Amino acid sequence: MSVYIDQALLDNEALTDEPLTHARILAQSVMDDGIVTGTQGQVGFPLIGILNPATYERYKPVGSVFAEIIMDCVTVKKVDYFAMQTRFVLSATLFKSDDAITWVEIGAISFDDDRTAIALIPVTESRYYKLVLTGSFIEVIAIKVGKSLAMQRAIHAGHAPINLSPSRVIRPSVSETGQWLGASEQRKGFSASYNWTNLNTSWYRQNFDRFVQSSPRVNPFFIAWRPKTYLNDVAYCLATNDVYPSFTGVKDFMSVSLNVEGFSDVV
Repeated sequence: MSVYIDQALLDNEALTDEPLTHARILAQSVMDDGIVTGTQGQVGFPLIGILNPATYERYKPVGSVFAEIIMDCVTVKKVDYFAMQTRFVLSATLFKSDDAITWVEIGAISFDDDRTAIALIPVTESRYYKLVLTGSFIEVIAIKVGKSLAMQRAIHAGHAPINLSPSRVIRPSVSETGQWLGASEQRKGFSASYNWTNLNTSWYRQNFDRFVQSSPRVNPFFIAWRPKTYLNDVAYCLATNDVYPSFTGVKDFMSVSLNVEGFSDVV
């Protein structure tokens, strides 16, 4: 689990909507409405698998060590991140183009065994985007490329980092006489609660509510708590409750909570 931040953003945070100590929610993706083509997938592991939110649908490119994924947005779309839930990927490079012929690199990351990785880059816009992956044996569970939701307020005290908050369903085994026979782990993952206060009502309606309308209980998303400060606190997750705001009673402010369960892929 890691966050990678482009040096240009670190040098000038004015290039981002909010400070890099504010959470980023990565839900909107140009792949949702665009046309996706690329390196052919192996039998049973087609490229279209990365468009299915179900994590059991995987993409494994023919050749296993290289994959090129091209996204035609049909119209010009803004992008300031790319995020991946993968296995055995060593590098990922994002390019953009106006004609799908001449490509310009706009972001790149290199990593060893990070299964969940997001890259934050200066906002750019184009019709075509291309993601090039290299690895020892590429397996892609999910990819998103798009415009992030930068939260208006930061989260401070009281937050439990998701990567330090395992969530397990355990089935104990006990004999008729009460003897402890052991236990089996039926399900595992991560869980966390994100709580924001003093959000401007207009900001909530124009920004956060769009995320709520994307059905986060059905459609997985990536989230990073404090990208600049805690690079490992990132997850690919689903909301576990309906999300709705409440007025704080102070000025025209709202508060909202987002409870999530993060995906754990340790196979």
